[in-house]
Amino acid sequence: MESRVKLLPLMLDIRSMGGLFYIPILTMGLSAVYCMLQYSGLDDRYLLPQLRHAMGVLSIPMICIWIIAMFQDYTATEGKETVLALPYPPVRSGMLRVWRMTGLYALLFMMLYVVMAAGLSSAQITVILEDLYVPVISIFLFAGLSFLLIVIFKNPISCYILAGGYALFHYMTRGAYSLGIYPFQWSLPQPYMDSMLCSYMMLAASGVLFTVAQSLFANREFMMR
Repeated sequence: MESRVKLLPLMLDIRSMGGLFYIPILTMGLSAVYCMLQYSGLDDRYLLPQLRHAMGVLSIPMICIWIIAMFQDYTATEGKETVLALPYPPVRSGMLRVWRMTGLYALLFMMLYVVMAAGLSSAQITVILEDLYVPVISIFLFAGLSFLLIVIFKNPISCYILAGGYALFHYMTRGAYSLGIYPFQWSLPQPYMDSMLCSYMMLAASGVLFTVAQSLFANREFMMR
């Protein structure tokens, strides 16, 4: 069955989120407007760090809204039994959908960041390699966390609170207790932390989160609880 059933259409996932789909996009848009008003004419030496902070601190964790909202039908008390009774392929209905939506979000975020960096710079600005992979890994880390939370707790409100608390904790402590898994190293860097090592740690943590979440999602008895 897994090989015969295709991945659900992207628009179906977007429609399933309802109005929540637009909240992260609105956040990115407001961040861009703030950057245009605040940093227009800023010296290029300080432009990129300010852009990373203004656009990354709020927008990167917002992927949690998409991922949690996408699985509401699998966790809602009413109708959950009907959805889980269908012959859904666990990988295509779970992890692959999360990867697709996360990739779309990362693409939108990076496109906006590059456009803002090029538009606000007074000269030809160089976007370094770190600008391209560190925020994407951070986005996937939050996506993996959200996937695991919604599978375990099966309550969107609780998951939003927990994901927001996780982001706020790291923002307030600036990675002091992150054990190297610091999702804001790009937007609010910890000066004593190596960005490359942090990226490896986040990548490994993302792999663990996705693996555990997918194994639980594939367990129908667990999902029915």
